Amino acid sequence: AGAGLLQLPFTLKQAGWIGVIVIAVVGFMACYTAKCVLYCLYPEGFDGRRLTGYPDIGYYAYGVWGRRAVHFFHKCTLLGVCTLFLILAAKFYAESFAQHRHVDYWSRKLVLVCGAIVMIPGTLLRTMHEVSFLSIFGMSASIIAVIVCVVFSISHRVHHSDASYTTINYRLFPLAFAAITLSFAGHSTIPSIERHSSSPRSMHTVINAAYLILLGLYIPTAVFGYLAFGNDVNSPILCDFPLDNVVVIITKAIVATHCVAAYPVLMNVVFQELDDTFWAIDNFFVVRFFVRATIISITAIVAYCVPYFAPFMGLIGAACISMMVFVFPIVFSLKIRPHMLPWWEKVWGLVVMTVGVTGGSIGAYQAVKELNDLVGSHASPSG
Repeated sequence: AGAGLLQLPFTLKQAGWIGVIVIAVVGFMACYTAKCVLYCLYPEGFDGRRLTGYPDIGYYAYGVWGRRAVHFFHKCTLLGVCTLFLILAAKFYAESFAQHRHVDYWSRKLVLVCGAIVMIPGTLLRTMHEVSFLSIFGMSASIIAVIVCVVFSISHRVHHSDASYTTINYRLFPLAFAAITLSFAGHSTIPSIERHSSSPRSMHTVINAAYLILLGLYIPTAVFGYLAFGNDVNSPILCDFPLDNVVVIITKAIVATHCVAAYPVLMNVVFQELDDTFWAIDNFFVVRFFVRATIISITAIVAYCVPYFAPFMGLIGAACISMMVFVFPIVFSLKIRPHMLPWWEKVWGLVVMTVGVTGGSIGAYQAVKELNDLVGSHASPSG
């Protein structure tokens, strides 16, 4: 769920009410490709040998270039999402504590503060086991955000019924598609989750249930948020609620804290692979510290210079997540398991891949153009 959930009402502003159907369709397609990743782990069937992870699937299908492609887009996704976490955390902390007083000024400054905070666990902790306790806020923060969004949206709708809506907006449809896609990203974690499953054959049921739960969280948040504010809705949706409301302030603080806590957990995946690269060199611990500090500093600088949550999220979804969710699972599945796929599933896979490539390409172009316009005009991050 996470940060993508708070963007969903805004995606209905971008796409129109048709976006509700898009959320359901993207969820269905992502659920299918997630199971493709699962099945590709066992190229000879569940009774055969198991591949170790997503990059290993790429290697099995297309050799070293398949592995490199997965690594590239996976790491770009992690770096992008971590940067997005800094933007969102700083924005919510600023709105929670500065409220109406110079929110834009404080949100930029707090990006650097959040970067300094994540620098400590990011540079000093070595393994996922040491940072796993930081991720306990995740699901609770998402559930709280959903409840607050739905309740406050209904309350606003009861007292304000003059919102305007759009049925379908073709121009921004690809950007909405990209942001929605990011909300369903989780394919790179499937191999590690499956590894701890007692029955790999039952994992497809777990995946189905997981995506149904996500839709149960996403659709009410999107529908009630857009119903309440219409085409005036902002991203993220919590920014539309009263700045001085105690419940909203606490919710923003919880979500912001979750973002700061999740940052080192996600970034640790990148750092562990870099550690494996630098392990044999002299002064390993010094090099590791400076490499990690440099990467964290870069994400903080990008978040400071490009503090625009909505288009930045769209860019990540379009340029990176579309590949991990809609392209690689199909390409690898057609290469590894062609004899196990009926003709209609091959056709469906090609349709999913085509939709992902088309929506991702156009969405990436629109996101880059919007970010360029916002940075060039020194626009306010608050819109």
